[in-house]
Amino acid sequence: MEGYYDQVAQIDAGINSIDPESDIDGTQLLGYLDQLDMITSDMAQFTVPEQFRIVESLAIEASDNMSKSVVLYHQLYDDAEYNEDVAAGAYEYYERANLRIRYIREILHGEMPEDLVVVPDDGTGDAEDMEE
Repeated sequence: MEGYYDQVAQIDAGINSIDPESDIDGTQLLGYLDQLDMITSDMAQFTVPEQFRIVESLAIEASDNMSKSVVLYHQLYDDAEYNEDVAAGAYEYYERANLRIRYIREILHGEMPEDLVVVPDDGTGDAEDMEE
């Protein structure tokens, strides 16, 4: 996971270094988001030790939300006209993914995020993790 978080930090630095005046078509941003989507998808495939079982579902949710975000960001930049709803959806999924990524980091550091609500597993395998 350290490698994943190192890559996230590098991508974040890259995103923050983009000059909006020079990246009008979003090529640089979309490239970084594609990288983030790829590494988050790879991260969701990691084998999780039993004591961190909750992290597995959070990783899958993070990957799903990141992928949805990236698809919407591509749509936003591909469309001829700016669509506020697509932008809002892309940002919302991005924030959801990042929240789960933050939860994973906190859990792996031995902390339970205060705003994480865990629904007990009833044996059906349909337990969900959600934020308030």
